[in-house]
Amino acid sequence: MELLMDITLLKKFLLWSALLNIGIMLLWIALLTWGRGFIHRFHGIWFPMSQEKMIELHYLMFGLYKLGIFLFFLMPWIALSLLT
Repeated sequence: MELLMDITLLKKFLLWSALLNIGIMLLWIALLTWGRGFIHRFHGIWFPMSQEKMIELHYLMFGLYKLGIFLFFLMPWIALSLLT
């Protein structure tokens, strides 16, 4: 059985992927906000660093993750939406 992908299916896939990734990012932010001490102790086992440095690195990763969502899911979805 051959699977064919049309523009509508690709648009749905990109949108759902973006929404799921945004949900993962929001969960990550919530866990870091309310479980900062636990996350610092957990990561401190492997990576000894101050809590301020850990928060700084997480915010950097939030930015990179958000940029990846925008570039790989939302921009192609916007481009396909404009074409159709």
